[in-house]
Amino acid sequence: MEDNKKHICKFCNKEFKSGQSLGAHIIHCSKNPNSYQKNFSLRKKEKFEKNNPLKEYKLICLVCGKEYTLQIRQNQFNEGDYRKTCCSSCAHKLSSLHTNLEEKNKKISESNKGNIPSNRNKNFSYFRKCEYCGSIFDIRLRNSKSNFCCDECKNKSRHNKLSENAKKINFGGYNPNSIKNHHHGNYKGIHCDSSWELAFLVYCLEHNIKIKRCNEIRYYKLNKKVCKYFPDFIINDNEIIEIKGYYDKVAQIKSEQNPDIKVLFKEDLNEVFEYVINKYGNKFWEVLYENNAVVV
Repeated sequence: MEDNKKHICKFCNKEFKSGQSLGAHIIHCSKNPNSYQKNFSLRKKEKFEKNNPLKEYKLICLVCGKEYTLQIRQNQFNEGDYRKTCCSSCAHKLSSLHTNLEEKNKKISESNKGNIPSNRNKNFSYFRKCEYCGSIFDIRLRNSKSNFCCDECKNKSRHNKLSENAKKINFGGYNPNSIKNHHHGNYKGIHCDSSWELAFLVYCLEHNIKIKRCNEIRYYKLNKKVCKYFPDFIINDNEIIEIKGYYDKVAQIKSEQNPDIKVLFKEDLNEVFEYVINKYGNKFWEVLYENNAVVV
């Protein structure tokens, strides 16, 4: 009678020959919510997370020096088991810096000894210096004889050459569509790149303040590179106005290197906004723009 009794697990419906086998199975059954194995794994996981909590660390990139944040376990941070760069581009440069090029060339020459064609230049090297960023790279990884380590460096180098050629022929100037993601349009023949510029323009025109668009080129130096920009307006024929929505590092550099330009922020335009909104409504650009407000 005892031998004919079926021993079936109530959690996974698996059949066993004896009750002893069934009892041993239930303790470790994966579908049993109270199984020893599952509770042991949970306790082990909780203990690990308690001893090694997930924290956010502020780190400095070893290549470009830029600050970046990383969420890692405490033991990873203590052991140094985390990425040391802010992006993949910097990681590639770091790996190139840590590579012993002479040793690598020696290994390649030994492996290819006797297989190099007779017309091969003896001074030929698989490693080159990028013409743009100066990093060392292996031309075999790019499957070409390019002088640039990546397409990004190639495009930037091309852009710089085009910019230099444009400067030589005096090409450029103020472009009304250069500012994106703002309400821009024309008001009484003057182009505005944002609703803030429109509000300031309307306020000046309706308070008999002489105003026109500024087409004067100004320069500032950023990261050892000379950049140019166009301030927003000229009022009363001699005062240059720049309207900024936020104060960042670039705005600070522009202001320091061009002290004669007056920069207006949101708190400086409270009277302007109050006047324009009271007269034309909250969406005043929809009423005032000749070609309707456009967001690009």
